[in-house]
This record gives sequence, C-alpha cells and structure tokens, in this order.
Amino acid sequence: MLNKMLIYYHGTDGKSAQSILQSGANIDYGSGELGKGFYIGSSIWRAFSWAWHKAKEKKSSDYGVIEYHVNEEDFLQLKVLCKNRQSVESTFAYLRQTNQEKSKVFGNDAIWGPLVGKNIKDTYQIKFESPKGKEFINSQNKRILWP
Repeated sequence: MLNKMLIYYHGTDGKSAQSILQSGANIDYGSGELGKGFYIGSSIWRAFSWAWHKAKEKKSSDYGVIEYHVNEEDFLQLKVLCKNRQSVESTFAYLRQTNQEKSKVFGNDAIWGPLVGKNIKDTYQIKFESPKGKEFINSQNKRILWP
C-alpha cells in the first residue's frame, strides 16, 4: 500500500517558524479549542490568517507558515481522539468557562476534529499533546512557506 501524505499547516511568527523547523514543535506552549498542545490545520489560508493577525496584534510584520506532509498510515498508529463539530464546540466552551485553554490535555497522542467558529467549514485541525505525538509531528517532512 502506498503511504498517503496529508498536507497540514501551522501559522506562527517568523522567528518561531524558524525555531520549529530547526528544533521541532513544542507541545507545552500552544492553546486553543482543544487545550494545550501543538496544532496544525488543513487550511493554508487559516494558518496564514492566524499568523498575520497575531503579528498585527503585536504591531509586527513577522509571521510564518509551516507546511507539514503528514504520513496518514503512521498517524493512524497514534492514539487519536476524533471529535465531531458539536464535540469540539462544547469542549471549547467548557475550556473557556473553566480557563483551561492553556492547560487541558486529554491523554491522547493527538486529537483530530473540525476547526469551529463562524463561517468555518471543511477545515480540520490536529492537536498533538503527548511526547509520542510530539515525536511524530517532529519526524514529518516540513518546510517554511512564509517568511
């Protein structure tokens, strides 16, 4: 069987993009709809938009996008929690209410689900939250698209 490569993106600042490319992703800093971890998403536009808006908030023009080529067969060997839209929305609401967006982990290597929010359709995210998940994402082929 041929290994299928899935393409995902991570938006950040340019300095962090260089650091991730050289030293790897860190699961201890990120936060979001599914808690603490390192996130990648299926939409290049969303990754670029995220990075650009974060830079604008800091009054900076330093943003970066990393493209990941994820080996699907190897990814499915991880302990993955799959969530549907309703589950991600309720998880995000709960994490916001309990102020756990920067601390919650679920005990999986990765969590896969849709990106939720206003007018977001057919965009998916993967959060890596364990040492095994971190090792996996850091072993995948990647390149910086911006800067």
